[in-house]
Amino acid sequence: MFCIELGDFPYQRPRPGQAEFVRFVSSRFGVGDVLVFSAPTGFGKTISILYSLKILLDKGVFDKVLYVVRTRNEIDPVIREARLLGLRFAVLYSARRMCPVVRNSSISVEGFWFICNALTIQGKCPYRSRVDILPQPVVASAISSCRDHVCIAKTLANNLGVCPYFSSINLFDYAQLFVATYPYIFKERIWNSIFGDKDVSRTVLVIDEAHNLLNIGGVAGESISINSVRDAVKEAESLSVDSDTIEFLKKLSSLAIESGVRGYKHIDKSIIGLDKTLVDKLEATVFNSMTRLLRDSDADVEKVEKLVASLSKVANFADVAIQEDYELFLARGLGEDVLLSAMPISYEFLRKTFERFAGIALMSATPPSNEFLRNVVRVSKNVIRVDVEDFGAKNFLKENTTAVIFTGATTSYRLRGENVYRTYANIVETVYRFSGKGVIMAVYPSYEVMKSILRYVTNVDNMVSEGSEPLSEIVENVKRFDKVVLNVVAGGRLSEGIEIVVDGESLIKTVIVVGVPYPQPDDYTNAIANEIEKSGGESIDYFREQATIRILQAVGRAVRSDKDYALVILADRRYLGNSITPRLGLRIRFVTKSLEDIAKVVKMFYEQL
Repeated sequence: MFCIELGDFPYQRPRPGQAEFVRFVSSRFGVGDVLVFSAPTGFGKTISILYSLKILLDKGVFDKVLYVVRTRNEIDPVIREARLLGLRFAVLYSARRMCPVVRNSSISVEGFWFICNALTIQGKCPYRSRVDILPQPVVASAISSCRDHVCIAKTLANNLGVCPYFSSINLFDYAQLFVATYPYIFKERIWNSIFGDKDVSRTVLVIDEAHNLLNIGGVAGESISINSVRDAVKEAESLSVDSDTIEFLKKLSSLAIESGVRGYKHIDKSIIGLDKTLVDKLEATVFNSMTRLLRDSDADVEKVEKLVASLSKVANFADVAIQEDYELFLARGLGEDVLLSAMPISYEFLRKTFERFAGIALMSATPPSNEFLRNVVRVSKNVIRVDVEDFGAKNFLKENTTAVIFTGATTSYRLRGENVYRTYANIVETVYRFSGKGVIMAVYPSYEVMKSILRYVTNVDNMVSEGSEPLSEIVENVKRFDKVVLNVVAGGRLSEGIEIVVDGESLIKTVIVVGVPYPQPDDYTNAIANEIEKSGGESIDYFREQATIRILQAVGRAVRSDKDYALVILADRRYLGNSITPRLGLRIRFVTKSLEDIAKVVKMFYEQL
């Protein structure tokens, strides 16, 4: 193994594999490449890629780095490393949260933009008018003094008196590093409105947590509840909106999904009369109503927004829904409400995004495979795959897990029934009975399967199931117990986003993967599969990739560092001989169809802990 000296590396000693990674990227990555960067939690992905790209910026290979993260809280680690490297940087996240006028209000994201535009036109926003006055170096200097994204917004507003959002956008050409959240890159209408006139032909795009790109509906889609549409009807009637618009809203509000329908049900846009003319009329209605209500200089923006809050949501949703390659789908939410979603059915928008930039860097502990990028996304750039294990870094997801395949059941659709659900319930109860302290995370392929199995789970004292509560609330609830079963859905916000850690150690000790978490077959997944086949790809790559990453993300909740050890039970006979199993990279230690054997393995694992 070779090693290099990193004279200006901002930390005293690079972690294993970091120096080798920097040497590889700074010498091999260039214009026309897609770098797929696989590294486990704790490797230091952010500083490694930024340090490498700073070298390439200094060489003139690229002019700029556009670094996108899933949530605004994930901006802060990038800020920390950018400050250490001395990079000129700017950040962009939710305009409503950056805005000093409404930051602490309950105004909706959708309603905010109508309020913002109305206040700007009327000259009632003192922050917006100063944006073009201050020199870029002054704004950049103020940003560089901040340690987190909240500080940046407050500093620009309070110390410089400028709009944080539009001041940050103005820094795009000046900054070496521009950090933004996913919507600014992956939602085409937002990209066009913010960056559409920018030249990014010499910019490298870094995508953090790149496994999220598989879920194109979550990355680029929009949803609205039917209850919100019904509220919009009331708002429209109170504002004396024209009859055509009200008729459209009533038609939208009457949409329903029949009992027994699994997942998403397709809705034909033409049936509800959705078109560009209607969208323009909706947006004009909301804007004109807000402008009229705000003419009174003493008007409270929060009260004004509430009068058209639901109409704003419908207008925003409709603007997304009319886009090409987007279709409408109905599904049941976690409660009694029904959700209407507008989602892309093709990865074409992702391919266009990749082609737009000089280079792409995809980072994740579980990044998309080369086959998926080539056969599904149809990437034409040169794909370079880097697994930091090859550079001497340890992958604790593999080294610190004991994986077992249970072959006594399957969640295959044609075999589901009471006996299958009872068997899985017995697995959960057996693991709980013979385990020690900690969290047992049971991961189900769908809410339907989870509910069906949990009906038969009776011998578990402490159990928490995924719901609509905030993540922080669920974590605190789980921590109340010394031993608890946490029930989550594969690909959901808990199985891919939760951390239950005390003193740097994960409390999740066992992960039970119930079935193989392929995407649920419904109108949406069928539409995606059809589009993949039509473009010359193979839909099996889509289903296989989704299942693989969902499993690894769930296991990754348990193994957060070298301190963590986890037992993984792959509970489905299809893992034997399945092409997914080798892709997981987990070391299979045992295969059994006996619950008694599972009990022995669980007991032995916790004794070793």
